[in-house]
Amino acid sequence: MIATQFINYVKQVIKAAQISWGLMLEGFTELPDNVSQAMRLASSARQVSEEADETTSCWQEVLDNAKNLSQPITASYIENTITGETTTPLATAKIPRDVWDKLKDRAREQGVKPEKLLEEILGDYLDPKDNYGPDTETAAEPESVDSSKVCLPKTPEIKAWEEDLEALVQERYTVDTPRDKSAWIRD
Repeated sequence: MIATQFINYVKQVIKAAQISWGLMLEGFTELPDNVSQAMRLASSARQVSEEADETTSCWQEVLDNAKNLSQPITASYIENTITGETTTPLATAKIPRDVWDKLKDRAREQGVKPEKLLEEILGDYLDPKDNYGPDTETAAEPESVDSSKVCLPKTPEIKAWEEDLEALVQERYTVDTPRDKSAWIRD
């Protein structure tokens, strides 16, 4: 596990170096100070446009704003300047790859990022909307309910109960049954 973390950090350092190198090739002399700043610059620039590399124009905007406002350049400042929003601290979760791939497909269909869709799903699960609050109108109860149209969830208990009931019905019709109900009563 430590080796995996180290490898991931090395990849981030390489990516940060590539970002700084690209900025140097564009003529910048002031560059991100650390890996965190470079990575935040790259991720924020991707939010601006996924089709074109906006890193150069975004970095120029950060430098101009920091100079005009006499602000120190931090990773949070970079993100806030580029995207206009401050993100909350993130956590990671390990989910099976096939589940993540399905989530990505669903997110693509909805035109959102998988992380945003996951946040929405978890938010709905953790803070369900109460549809029965005081402002909610209630519909009138139906006068009668057609029991043939009542739909119950098929839990294992209900399935077992239905199977037992079906077996009893089959047993009742396959066994010779007395016509006199008094014969059904056992002593």
